[in-house]
Amino acid sequence: MKNECLVSYLFKILENPKYKMGSTSDVADYDSVLGTHKAGIFLNYILVMYLINIVAIAIRNKDFREKILIISAGISYLLYVGMLRTANDEQKEVLKSTNMFIMTLILSAFLYK
Repeated sequence: MKNECLVSYLFKILENPKYKMGSTSDVADYDSVLGTHKAGIFLNYILVMYLINIVAIAIRNKDFREKILIISAGISYLLYVGMLRTANDEQKEVLKSTNMFIMTLILSAFLYK
């Protein structure tokens, strides 16, 4: 969906019927509900909670190889989401392609096993 969340897209299209999917990566829906400062804090909270979940899953997994794959997937995703907010359009495409490549490799490793 061109780096866009379905809820964010629906919110943006309601505000501007001419909005084109993926033209911005801002989170205006969070800003409207929480305010600009608190929306930033909330987004950081989501990323931290995602990281904690990935670490918890990796710790509970007994296979060392799978732990490495899980942590790699988590780090790749966190970097991808975190950098989307600061990157320009060309960098976003590189980030998206790199993340998809890493996730494909990780999924292949799980399927191979």
